[in-house]
Amino acid sequence: MSAQRYRITVTPLETDGRPPSGNALEFEQRSADNWMRTLEKFERQRGLCGDRCAALAVAIELLKSVAAEPHAQDRAVAQLRPHLDSLLAAAARLPKEG
Repeated sequence: MSAQRYRITVTPLETDGRPPSGNALEFEQRSADNWMRTLEKFERQRGLCGDRCAALAVAIELLKSVAAEPHAQDRAVAQLRPHLDSLLAAAARLPKEG
């Protein structure tokens, strides 16, 4: 079923860039996809770099994983699947760097 496991950590930052102590959201997500390949694909696209690129790759993979879960058709998230597919198709058509 799920070939990959990922640990996602979201930590708020203070204005000076330091994280406040003990204040983080952390969870595990399984996925049939290799998120690092998705990130590499987006890194090759013009206009996507750094944190924005990583955020887009993780967001897309999280949505895909949630939408693919059993009984997802019974939830509102399943309605996102056609829009997500359109987003992925549009990203694939972006001109490449170089």
